[in-house]
Amino acid sequence: MVIIQKRVGQLGNQLFAIAHFTAAAIENDYRVLCPCFEHCLGEFPNINTNRNLKVLRAGRRMNRLVHGFFKFLRLAVPNSPWHRCYLSESLPFVNVGSPEFVADAQKKIVACEGFGFRDSESVIKHHRLIAELFRPSKATENKVQEFISEKRLSHNVVLVGFHVRRMDYRTYRNGEYYYDDVAWLSWIRQARIVFGSDARRFVALIFSDEDVSALINSANDLIRAPGGIYEDLCMLSKCHYIIGPPSTFSSWASFTGRVPLLHMTKADMQVIPALFQIANW
Repeated sequence: MVIIQKRVGQLGNQLFAIAHFTAAAIENDYRVLCPCFEHCLGEFPNINTNRNLKVLRAGRRMNRLVHGFFKFLRLAVPNSPWHRCYLSESLPFVNVGSPEFVADAQKKIVACEGFGFRDSESVIKHHRLIAELFRPSKATENKVQEFISEKRLSHNVVLVGFHVRRMDYRTYRNGEYYYDDVAWLSWIRQARIVFGSDARRFVALIFSDEDVSALINSANDLIRAPGGIYEDLCMLSKCHYIIGPPSTFSSWASFTGRVPLLHMTKADMQVIPALFQIANW
């Protein structure tokens, strides 16, 4: 059994971390336990319907306790006939579908800490199953559908989702991916030219964790997304294209909804259709 001993980052990071372990576990028949998921399990009602995965919700205190126990174990006795501890925060990633890892996972308790665990091949292969396991609740889907109907976004419309992530990106990597309104307005204008047509009305959906009134009021084809982390994630996955800074939040929407995504790594990047890709991680 694999134990994800500590949650990593925010919602997008946590979902992708669990997804890689789950896909590998399904492919190679081992079990995964995530005892410290931050979010309400009711928001993902299918999450515990597969025998290879068990997810428990936990607060910060429990997260610290579980992490502290396995960290002590890793430092004191990292490997034994009954267990093995891994630490991987980044490259080189630990392949959780490799023969060595699978052999341990099938016979031992394997404690894993960090965001450096991957099995992209299995994630791609089992995409539909992963997307179904993490499907939003009916309540969230209904709210999103009501929003789509209210804004008349279901017919003859090309929806481009702009993930204007700002709050934590002011300081993340020294503000490398924090973009001002000038950059966003430029990308919106470019997207309008690239994707707009007489046949389909262009609509820019603005997803943000801050007040973006100045952006939304700059043109009549800009709409604020429904709001709420789960509703926004669901709505973003229903767009036709996604534009935003590097983020696992927009990547998860792209992955589950099979939506072409363009991550803007510089303020002067151009909106070029050939650069859009579906995130598979």
